[in-house]
Amino acid sequence: MSNKSQNNSKGTYFIIGAAVIFAIGIYLFLAGPNSFRFGALQNSGIKLQPGVASTSVGDVIVEEATSTEQDQAKNFIITVSKPVVNTFGYNDVSQKINQDINREIDNQISDFKATFSNATDSSSTSSFGNVPGAPNSTSTLDIRFNVVYKNAPQHILSISLNRESYFSNSAHPEHQVKSLNYDISNGNRISLGDLFTSGSTNHTYLNRLSDLSMKALADKLGESADVDTIKQGTLPSEDNFSVFFITGDGLRLVFNEYQVAAYYFGPQDITLPYSEFSDSYNPSGPLATFLNNQ
Repeated sequence: MSNKSQNNSKGTYFIIGAAVIFAIGIYLFLAGPNSFRFGALQNSGIKLQPGVASTSVGDVIVEEATSTEQDQAKNFIITVSKPVVNTFGYNDVSQKINQDINREIDNQISDFKATFSNATDSSSTSSFGNVPGAPNSTSTLDIRFNVVYKNAPQHILSISLNRESYFSNSAHPEHQVKSLNYDISNGNRISLGDLFTSGSTNHTYLNRLSDLSMKALADKLGESADVDTIKQGTLPSEDNFSVFFITGDGLRLVFNEYQVAAYYFGPQDITLPYSEFSDSYNPSGPLATFLNNQ
């Protein structure tokens, strides 16, 4: 091939390369920072759909804010990945939800720090377990979240706060799941009682949850099921069913470590179909959107 032909080929490749780079630059300019934000959120495990950057009134997005705190004297590190909710057009609702989330996370951090402040010896305990006692090792608190369900037309937002804490003299870390369910039309936290009829003063819905959960957990754990532990952890009380999520598939219940099974099995979760509550749900409550048309 002649030098002239080689130069022409190089010129052609250069033009094509420049065109590709130019096209990519235009795409990134039009996509803006939201495209990068979406990628970061996807990597964090937050379940979002394409188009999340829409700012139409009534839309809701959940972003991530991270922070790290280290205390060298007490030898602990706290890392937090918290949700920041934006309900476009309703700033007061966003503020109300975010204040509630911040309050919940602040309480968990305060409890963790109190374990160190109140420690008098290596045998002291708190709701977090054993206090740190081993020298030159670091205790940690890690708080993360997942968006379990988000549906603006249904006014429902379900968020899971997942906590892992480890103390330097512990055999293993501890894990706890906390549910945060919100009505995004007003920013109110949804309680378990809000899902069922106000006439259930005798907590008949708790009896239903107890019966259904006991059977579902026994089936799920199979030969590993400890009937007595499951029975104790599913007694008809608000505390036993405090971790719940409203989802498109049914009412998801989470039972934290030791509640219905040994630590080895970790937290247990089951999903109960809404049809099981067709005779006890609150027709004006959050489950109505799933059951009123059945």
